[in-house]
This record gives sequence, structure tokens and C-alpha cells, in this order.
Amino acid sequence: MEKSQGTPITRGGGYFIRIGWRAVGYSVDRAKQTQYRALRVLLFIFAVVTAWFVVPFASELYFTTIAPMASSFVPLLFDYPALVALLIYLLTLFFGGLVYLIIVAAVGKAMVRKLSAVDNGFGPVERLRRAAMTRRRSLFLLVAVLAAAALLLEPLSSEQLFLMILLGFKFTEGLFFRYLSPGKNL
Repeated sequence: MEKSQGTPITRGGGYFIRIGWRAVGYSVDRAKQTQYRALRVLLFIFAVVTAWFVVPFASELYFTTIAPMASSFVPLLFDYPALVALLIYLLTLFFGGLVYLIIVAAVGKAMVRKLSAVDNGFGPVERLRRAAMTRRRSLFLLVAVLAAAALLLEPLSSEQLFLMILLGFKFTEGLFFRYLSPGKNL
């Protein structure tokens, strides 16, 4: 009797994709894997373009309509416009990212609705661990970009601060999962 090789996912000659919030694994054919990856890229580009237009619209709406009316109640919101602009960027990232993930999960589930799952997926901490930049090269690159942004960008705008916060978060996440969190780094 011939001994089978490989994992249960690759023995059948299929390709592997992860779908949904729990990152449930499915073995699919090459065409479906390519289609899913292309749809994810297109949806990501659409999300970025949408955010590109939402942020200036939200900023304009806030600074021309909401801030003048709210300044009599909460002067702090009118006195620090850079903080409010940064908050607009962070809220756009959070809610836009949430909508993006919901749409990608729905599209993925529709693509594999007739297939059975190969594995049951992961919890939220394990998904973060797998997506974290834990390699030394990645961490060094993040430190270099953060240092260059801090040294070269003298008048710090809210867009630059937003970028530095995102890079700082990825750096902290990578350090946490590399050195502080118990478990296997994948």
C-alpha cells in the first residue's frame, strides 16, 4: 500500500483559501483560488479609493457645519483641528476596514457555499498572530520607516501622524507576538 504524502489539504491536489471571520479553510481548484484573490484585491482597491473620497468629505462636513455649531458646547473640538482630522482618519480606517471585511467574508462564503471546510479556522488572537510582522527584517523595516518619518517629516500633519500610528501599531504587534506572547510564531 502506498503511503500518502502531504497534509490533508494538499493530498487532493487542491489549492487552499481561508474564508470569513474565523478564517475557515477550504480546498478549491486553481480557478476559484485565483478568482477569490483577484476579488479581494479589487475590493481592497475599491475600499482605499472610497476612503480617499470619504475623508475629505467628512473633514469638510465637520469643519464647515458641525464644528461651528458645536464650538459653543465643546470648545475643545474646535481648538484642536489636527486631532479631529486624525480622529476622522482613524474612524474611517476602522469602519471602512470593518465594511471591507464583511464584504470579503460574504463574497468568500458565496464562492465556497457548496464545499465542505477542510479545517475550522482560528480564533481572533491566532489570526492576529499569523498576520503580524514578526520577522526581524520586517521589524527592522518598520523601525527604519518610522525613524525616517519622524526625522524627515518636520511639520507633522494629521496624515503623517496617522501613518506613523499605523506603522507603530504593526511594530508593537510584531514585537508582542515575537517576544511576549507564548506560543508558536507562524
